[in-house]
Amino acid sequence: MINMNAIKITNSKKSNGTSCKLALSVFMCLFFFCCIFNLFSQNCGIAEKEIINGMELYKVYSQNTKEGIRLTADNVENLDGSTCYYFDNDGNVRKFISWFEYPESSHVIIAYYNEEGKLMYILFSEFQPEGYSYQGVAHKTYCGEFRDSIDSKYKVQYNMMIDFESSNVQGTSSKYPSVIGEWRLSNYTHIDSLKSYLQIETLQLPPDCKKVQFNKPSKRQTTFTNNYNINLREAANLSSKVITTIDIGERITVLDVLQEESIKNTGNYNWYKIKKNDMEGYVFGAFLEPVEKEIK
Repeated sequence: MINMNAIKITNSKKSNGTSCKLALSVFMCLFFFCCIFNLFSQNCGIAEKEIINGMELYKVYSQNTKEGIRLTADNVENLDGSTCYYFDNDGNVRKFISWFEYPESSHVIIAYYNEEGKLMYILFSEFQPEGYSYQGVAHKTYCGEFRDSIDSKYKVQYNMMIDFESSNVQGTSSKYPSVIGEWRLSNYTHIDSLKSYLQIETLQLPPDCKKVQFNKPSKRQTTFTNNYNINLREAANLSSKVITTIDIGERITVLDVLQEESIKNTGNYNWYKIKKNDMEGYVFGAFLEPVEKEIK
């Protein structure tokens, strides 16, 4: 005679075992998804920067006239610097670069925006012989509002002739010195706030603009550094002697492009021989901003 209770118990054990395996599989899938999502989210500003630099963009120059700021496809030669907007195919400003360099002062802003006009990444540097000098970088860490979800590094110093006080500030927006002299992060957190700050009524793409794409720097090009305490070395390898360190937002000239190397936690980039002022040396390419190239 067949024992039906035994059959029921056996089937129940099999069913419970299958359920446990299914639950474990679902848990592992969710855990893996959350890890990947969290990894991407924590670097979404940097990821967006990489996406924008891979786009074909329309370059627009900003010119000061008696009637106010005018956007044009042609550049009026200015050896001291320039201010440019980069539009995508849908007419959205995705990148903003403003730099000026004088004998005793300099200014650099490089900002990246998403399709909605929200700031994703910003690099800034301002040097003055008197008053505040500051430099920093901030990028979105989570794909929400650009408010309490940024990762940032800042260096601020106040110059009064020879004597100056310096301080380093690191942390999230709760510690961010949102006002440093005339600097205000709120002027750049959205395209609309940038327009208001620069007193521009509309940002429209003028006709006949050049199309460009950003690539790794090439020989004889100039670009900017994008990190702090970058080692300028005597040779193109990590074991070579450090000549000095370079801070963020420094304008350099590429003298030569050397071998490619993969460095842990940094990525796969070329080494570059560069010149900064009167100094020459070698830096790793991860610490240099990409340079635009016109697309014919």
